[in-house]
Amino acid sequence: IYSKMSHLKCYIRSFILIVAFFESDIASTISNCSFYCFTIPKKDQILDMTLYRSLNCTHLIYGFITITSDNRLQRTTFNDLLLTYIEQENYRIFPKMKLDRSMKRLLGIRQKKSLTFIDDSILMNGFIELVVETARRYHFDGLFFYFDSEEHYKNYHFEKFLRILTEKADEDATQSSTRRLFLVYAIPSSTLQYARHRLSTIQAYFDALYLIAEDIPAVDDPLVALHLQPLYPSDTIPREDSISENAERLVNSGVPIDKIIIGLSAWARSYILQDPEDVGHGNPALGFGKPGDINHRRDGRLSYAELCTELRNRSKIIYDAKAVTLSLTDENGQWYSFEEPQHESFHRKIRWVSSHGYGGVGIMSVEGDDTLGRCGEGLLPLHRMARRLLQCSGRHFHIKSHLCTRICVIRPKMSGRKVFKFDKFLASACSHIVISSASIRMGTARFDHKSNTAINDYHDWKVDEKPKLILAIGAEQTCASWRLEIANNISRSIVANSIKELVKEYNADGVQISWTHERMESSRDGEMLAALITHLRSTLHQSTLIILATHPQSLLAERYNISVINSNVDYVIIDGHRFHTAMNPFTGHHSPVFASSELLDDSRMTLEKIADEWIIRGIEYSKLIIGVSAEGIRQTFAKRHANFAPFRAATTLTNRASDPLFISQTEICELKKKPSTRENFLDELGVPYLVNDDDEFVAYDDRQSARIKATWTSLNNYGGMAIYGIEMDNPQGECPSDEPYPILHSLVDAHICKQCPRLRPMSPCNPPIKVACSYRLPDENDNDPLRPLSIPFDKCTEVVVEEVILDGNYDLNYRDGRATAYMKTLMRLILRLNFKGLISSILCQMSRRRFTQMLEQRTELINQLINHVNTYGFTGIELKCNHVLSADNKHMFANMINELREKLNTADRGGYQCPRTISVRIPAWQRSLHNTYNTSMLNSLHHVVLEPFEQRNSIGTIQLISPVFSIVDDHLSISSTIKSWLADGLHRDKILLDIAMYGVSQQLIAASGNHSGNVIHVQPTQIFNQKQICHRSREPGYQLKTHYSTVSSYATTPKGDWITFETQRTLTYKMRYAMREDLAGIGVMTLNEDDFANAFMCSRYGRTTRKC
Repeated sequence: IYSKMSHLKCYIRSFILIVAFFESDIASTISNCSFYCFTIPKKDQILDMTLYRSLNCTHLIYGFITITSDNRLQRTTFNDLLLTYIEQENYRIFPKMKLDRSMKRLLGIRQKKSLTFIDDSILMNGFIELVVETARRYHFDGLFFYFDSEEHYKNYHFEKFLRILTEKADEDATQSSTRRLFLVYAIPSSTLQYARHRLSTIQAYFDALYLIAEDIPAVDDPLVALHLQPLYPSDTIPREDSISENAERLVNSGVPIDKIIIGLSAWARSYILQDPEDVGHGNPALGFGKPGDINHRRDGRLSYAELCTELRNRSKIIYDAKAVTLSLTDENGQWYSFEEPQHESFHRKIRWVSSHGYGGVGIMSVEGDDTLGRCGEGLLPLHRMARRLLQCSGRHFHIKSHLCTRICVIRPKMSGRKVFKFDKFLASACSHIVISSASIRMGTARFDHKSNTAINDYHDWKVDEKPKLILAIGAEQTCASWRLEIANNISRSIVANSIKELVKEYNADGVQISWTHERMESSRDGEMLAALITHLRSTLHQSTLIILATHPQSLLAERYNISVINSNVDYVIIDGHRFHTAMNPFTGHHSPVFASSELLDDSRMTLEKIADEWIIRGIEYSKLIIGVSAEGIRQTFAKRHANFAPFRAATTLTNRASDPLFISQTEICELKKKPSTRENFLDELGVPYLVNDDDEFVAYDDRQSARIKATWTSLNNYGGMAIYGIEMDNPQGECPSDEPYPILHSLVDAHICKQCPRLRPMSPCNPPIKVACSYRLPDENDNDPLRPLSIPFDKCTEVVVEEVILDGNYDLNYRDGRATAYMKTLMRLILRLNFKGLISSILCQMSRRRFTQMLEQRTELINQLINHVNTYGFTGIELKCNHVLSADNKHMFANMINELREKLNTADRGGYQCPRTISVRIPAWQRSLHNTYNTSMLNSLHHVVLEPFEQRNSIGTIQLISPVFSIVDDHLSISSTIKSWLADGLHRDKILLDIAMYGVSQQLIAASGNHSGNVIHVQPTQIFNQKQICHRSREPGYQLKTHYSTVSSYATTPKGDWITFETQRTLTYKMRYAMREDLAGIGVMTLNEDDFANAFMCSRYGRTTRKC
């Protein structure tokens, strides 16, 4: 269930990820790679020097000594130091391993409990002197610190400890006239959420930071089966359990990329599953698997030598190419997840480290490999393979700026008589501009006149931030022409040098190689292309980008050399408009998204399948660019009849010159105006087409399909988007009138990436991004209460306590005695924790007429509110009074707010330095603010909470919870409400987007219905918490789906239930959306709806936060 439902429980960890989305434009140069090896001997073991001589490690860690309760060092084995001097002491053997190589030998120090010594200066200094002296005395070159607990990140003495440690290391080096001790700090993936704010400071004290990739939350839980170190997230593997996401969070937290070592494990994991047929990441287990016959570990860990005999039956091995994991289940129901030295899964992880510019890789430990040669692959095959594959280059690795990668391809000579002009083009819409295309003739690459003019126009373009200029090469060349030009090394060298000169001539930032006019016909074609790419990379400046445009049929025919692409190419564009051509004898669509449709002859010819194919073959998500075209294709029917089905119908080619095969957005718009034109949107493919009385079938993209492709790209975390044929996207704003570039703008609106606008300036009273966590006080009717001690205060900038009721007599009371008692418990806890961010949510419960009377006599109302704040120690209030406000009392309400704010902050604040705050909560359906609120007053508040969903008891259509976009223009959505609020004058940095943590279940008349808008039975909807949703997910026939057009998720059941709720992917999208739109922050509505007791192993949020 963890695997199926972890996406439901990740809202807190997603907040942690927000901080990681703000990236600066940094470039690091990697000159070499580090390879960290570990030996963790048994208590009675004496090291065997011969075992380590062939490893070729750059760093070898001997571990781990531990810290005792009296802050002494507990040695690793009984044989580290013996009472009498003998050569077999491990501390004397270990230094000899250096031999003639420059390998650094590090002493590993591990502590699983909190670091008690850092609170006492004497103990701290004594410990530091002890570890430095121990390292020097026994000839270690450095120290490797591995602290499991996260408590020290909350202790301000920890930085003092690091500072004194480095000062002592510097002093020791000076006094001993030797090299300074090499210091490494290990970070378990499970503690990243606690360390994130301090990593930029911590890294300055160390020579390297070592990410322990396998140490994810639940790693020691015998009841949850976990894959071993997945490279990427997937539908069942949350982001915080993957290597790629955790490594990226380190970089985005301010750690230089060349300081980061990606730490892998050689140890396999084994579990006894509850259901041997239900395998996968996070599924329930009965316990760890049986111990191996060599190491006899009881924690489910097996060495490769203990497992390899199970791997001889290759048919049992399951390779998840998307997440990059290996697993198998044996005949006894024991499930294993492991690494295998000869398998592509292990190779991809090592290549990923190399290609992304990290400082190196490590494998823990030698004992987890094959130390006996039992598997027939020699000694230590995992270590030897990792070292062989690890190849870090000297290239510059760029961390993206705040702009999403969005590549806009312009073909100047397709503009017709109207020359393409940049002065009307929105520069911020694109990160790169591709001018397509130069042709290669007799070894020389050259542009035509129109393209030259366009490039000159680009250079004359006056904008603050200009997209990078990319030169496309060969987009119109046939296979025969390509073969002629790059047939051998000499001709390839000539072409590469010509391209280099072209880049210099036009002062371009990169090139795009486009062997896409035709699919590559033979393996020799692929070999020539790979050789050209290799030549280009060695010929061009290292900072010059290389982009590869690709043809889907060339990929399926295995024409691309993935290794060459990963090593030399910055981006791979899927030309997403080449799945069908106008020359095809049957009608079809050139750019379908989804594969599960009977309309397709070949489901592989879709964006969904081709993108999966690239990932499976080893291309990184961050390199893969999803292509969309503004250009449609037109086909002519061979014949039509009464029961005519336009899709997959026979076609004929016309000889009329006036009927080109391609059609622009302007022409499509004009066709739609004709009464005879019939439009249809294929939901199962995610694209539209139209038919007219001229026997024409037109396949194209529109705003809706562009939005679907953009949200699909965003939710799958691909590297970016490309839009082909910008010149066909109504550039003059002719039709639709005054709406140029409709496809491009739809992409820009919906495409969300990890790069977000930089944070607002931080101050003690105004965090750059607010995280408001709502906590509902349990009352007498609450059978499953969330106790105050379980609130994740460290993840929230403020906790909003729901709710005190303000009645018509000016009284403020909680719902019953139990709620009041919980409030008092919470108040005592807040004092103990010194948490400064407790907000009281106040519900107005009176008639509108009575509320108006209270506003007229506002002094008593204000005094009661201030008294309530002082009694419970709140630092602010949130008013829920929208239902009693109107045009008649809005000015009185504004006056009351202004007076209340002034008096709140002239009263005694109990030592709290920041001003007390006032917020209001407004439902999303309240689109028109000016009729009910004074906008100037709203802009003076702490924030305005937008409630994206409000339950209504009697409705006639299925609703999606928290839709970002509208299906129809007048439908309710987050974006439409925000647009209306901004139009009314509300500042965007005052809007706090609330996200519901509950789900809503509705009953369909027909169980097969699964689209928003279906009629349902007129009965109250049912609210589900996460535990209940998790339980429902176990039912047979339960299907989870994503509504890409609105960015919403829902599930259907065979009984006809429609359950809409947030998944990890939609949560992440909405958080990135809030950041991109520069909103005030995110709200959680509410903590109580989480499975906080973890009754269904759906990842309790407290446990979820450990995953950050």
